[in-house]
Amino acid sequence: MTIFSVNLNDNFKILDKKVYFNENDFLKLCKSTSLDIVKNELTNYKLENKLIKVNPNNFPLTTRRYSKEELCKYIESEYQLNGLNKEKPLYPEWLLFYIATQNFSFVYTSKAEFEKHISFFEIIAEIRHKNYIKSNRTRFINTFDNNDELLNSLENSFNLFIELLTKESNIEKLYNFLAFLWKFHDELKAKEKYKLMWNLEAYIVECIHLLKNKGIDIEYIYTHHKKLVYRERLERPSPLHEIQINLPLYIKENKCYFYYNPDNEPSILDKINNCLSDDVTIDKLLEVFTSNEKIQNLVFLRLEIDRFYNSNKFNEFVMKSLIKNFVLEIESLIIDKVPKNKDGLFDNIKQLKKGSHKFSAYHEKLKENVDWSEFSNRIKVIEKESDSIEKHLMIYYHFRNYFAHNHVNMHDLRSEDGKYLRAILESALITIYFVATFNTDKTFSTC
Repeated sequence: MTIFSVNLNDNFKILDKKVYFNENDFLKLCKSTSLDIVKNELTNYKLENKLIKVNPNNFPLTTRRYSKEELCKYIESEYQLNGLNKEKPLYPEWLLFYIATQNFSFVYTSKAEFEKHISFFEIIAEIRHKNYIKSNRTRFINTFDNNDELLNSLENSFNLFIELLTKESNIEKLYNFLAFLWKFHDELKAKEKYKLMWNLEAYIVECIHLLKNKGIDIEYIYTHHKKLVYRERLERPSPLHEIQINLPLYIKENKCYFYYNPDNEPSILDKINNCLSDDVTIDKLLEVFTSNEKIQNLVFLRLEIDRFYNSNKFNEFVMKSLIKNFVLEIESLIIDKVPKNKDGLFDNIKQLKKGSHKFSAYHEKLKENVDWSEFSNRIKVIEKESDSIEKHLMIYYHFRNYFAHNHVNMHDLRSEDGKYLRAILESALITIYFVATFNTDKTFSTC
């Protein structure tokens, strides 16, 4: 099976759904996640002491209704699930993963290793169940007058529960659990058990939240986790980005892309300094590239283009979409800095370096509505010019117009050893930096 052949229906997802199941519903969940188990096989997994036994009077189920006070009291309190007089056995969702350790052969994740972390699976299941009640309150409540007031009460109770749980949590054990979850996730991916892998991500996200609730900075969580799972390969980005990306950190962890060129050509940082006659450091560049959400998204798109381009599953449609979206989105960044001119984008760009005669010269070299043959020849002429901000702004401008009005052919962009692809991607990044640091009060020398 490949990831492209997975049937992406909603039935297999555990995210934002109920957490505890009766036997028949649990078997359906198993089947939807490629664990095809029949009823008489459940005994093979020795689940008896893993089931929870609950009293519907103090454990909210959708089979009956509760008062607001009952729901709030339940959410605030840590529950003891077993040993109750009136018992209703239920299957926690995390038994999916426990069964998987016995169904499949993994290098690292074994049944015994899993059992070391069951207490954390139980804690996160409890968090998810209480969150589910809060998010689906109308399925549990008997009567209410004000939905906002009800939600506020349940959220207050949930926050009190999380505060108590946070105080009791051990940071080192949480990090070890997070490392275990990631290794398990990685092995599920290697086995192409994608539905189980995606469901496990709900537990990874909640574990990250527990660490954040301890007051730990998200970037530290990601970097410390990377040390635990990568050890000697710390130059790689944190693997947690695959689950929940942190854009500022992801950009910083890919900083070598901006200051290093494997072909011994000038890097992006070199070209920026050359164009600006400046001494911008990599730290300053990263500060600019992570300065706000719009710029972060643009830089991330640029990095994604490289990742997909070098992928062993290169997809022309995906690549075209990424490149086109990246280039066209830069215009909004320019308009944020320079109020949109009624005469169009070219006049906006000219305002970025007023008085320069180069803009008109580069503008005249390439008329609109030309075919690729003429367009590429004209771009080569501009490319041969010495580096300047005007040159890169106008390369961006011409490609933007071409992408906006023409079919983009990846074969054309990749021709001549990717010359045209490099030209637009480099000029686009330089444009982003220049526009992001543009100061309307700053006077530039003109040429």
